[in-house]
Amino acid sequence: MNRCAVFLLLALLISSCTHLETPEVEASSPPIPPSPVSPVSHEAQVCEPEECFRSALEDRLAGNLHGSWFMLQYIREEHPGTQWAARASFLLGLRALEDKADLAEYYLEESLTLTDIEDYVLYNLAGAYRAVGGGGGGGGGGRTGEAIDAYDLLIKKYPDSTLLPRALYGRAEALEEGGVTSEALEAFEAFISSYPGHPLTPGAILRASALALGSGDTNDAARWARTLHINHPESAEAREAEAIIEEIRSSGAEVPDLAPGERYTRAEKLFNASRYEEALEDFSAIVEAGSSPYYGDSLISLAIAQLRLKRNVEAEDALKRYLDGKTSREDEEKALYWLTIASLRQGKVALLFDTVKALKKKFPKSPYTARAVFFTGTHYEERGEGELAFKAYEEVIEGYAGTPAWREALWKVGWKAYLDGRYREAYDTFTSHLEKGALPAEDRQKLLYWGGRSAEMTGLFEEAVSSYAGICGLGALNYYCQLASQRQGLLSGGFAGGP
Repeated sequence: MNRCAVFLLLALLISSCTHLETPEVEASSPPIPPSPVSPVSHEAQVCEPEECFRSALEDRLAGNLHGSWFMLQYIREEHPGTQWAARASFLLGLRALEDKADLAEYYLEESLTLTDIEDYVLYNLAGAYRAVGGGGGGGGGGRTGEAIDAYDLLIKKYPDSTLLPRALYGRAEALEEGGVTSEALEAFEAFISSYPGHPLTPGAILRASALALGSGDTNDAARWARTLHINHPESAEAREAEAIIEEIRSSGAEVPDLAPGERYTRAEKLFNASRYEEALEDFSAIVEAGSSPYYGDSLISLAIAQLRLKRNVEAEDALKRYLDGKTSREDEEKALYWLTIASLRQGKVALLFDTVKALKKKFPKSPYTARAVFFTGTHYEERGEGELAFKAYEEVIEGYAGTPAWREALWKVGWKAYLDGRYREAYDTFTSHLEKGALPAEDRQKLLYWGGRSAEMTGLFEEAVSSYAGICGLGALNYYCQLASQRQGLLSGGFAGGP
């Protein structure tokens, strides 16, 4: 268990006061650890067990692991059979597991009476048994059978535990470590089926492939390796899957090449993981293969990946290639939008405006068109042509209410007016468009606040108070809510007739 998980358990340990029946896991007879001799021994002798336990936790959280260990040992030895001794044993067991030290399993067996966190105890106890048996490396022997029993008990008694997926995975690993290959393979396959999106799933797929290969079933090994290669290419295990595929092919067995749909799935996974170079390879392979249901989407995704990599010329070429062919209406809209970005980055003003014109003609109300028009505003603004820039922003405000670009344009126009001292114009911009489109609460709060400040600067104090009054009621008790409450309080006592 990692350090964060240990700390999350501390509160549970303090609140767990119930003695219930010990679970059916056969405990071993532990060797008696040497009696602690430590600078804290005198302090420990004069503190109650609860006080000693809290002191041990404080030491642990402060990084004084040595002092914490001695205090926990004192509680365990001086108060055997109590809840405090069980809690002390649990933390000693976790510490031993972290340090890969002996006695972890014995300490954890002593803490099996902690039924409020019994699933955590069983999970870590299974890990301790596996460590004794050479677990984690497929060594087998030792106490892997007891590890499996502990996992089975957790799975049976706590089907709703957050540790259930990890227990099922650990059980499959323990079966493999114990040499029970067929059962281990079944357990890994069951895990994959039950938890297709779990972080441990790539590891389970890899183990299933390796076990199948070890048993001589190259078809099953290839099936699982391809599954990992296609569906989890971003994982660390994917490289090992590729090695298995190569091993199978080198043996003379056939492994099918990726079909266009499989390659597209793999490319999308890589793209979403920001692995653009690798995604480009698969998208390019689909495009170069020619006609397929994935050709158009792959060509657009290839262009977007090029843009992510700042390869604007190549992106432009790919988008024009797409637009010159047969396109769907939805994908044409997307391609034109990304072409505006490629042209803007290269300073190709004519291409930018031609593309925006095409978007406005074919997709007049699209959020993509709104963003493209907004880009023309940023283009003018960067060139110092403020009048043309804000004309573009006004076009977005008037024609594309509710889009993300509309929200950005609204803020730009209002904030510019405020900075220029045109406070009445800023107030109108900030407040008069609030009902035209859906705004997230925080955006609405920001506009109301600066609308209120603009009203104050214009002398419209009642309007300012009205703006401030609506901010905190929008739900987010944030920076703007705090500022608005302060301003409202000041203004309410500052003029006659104020609310």
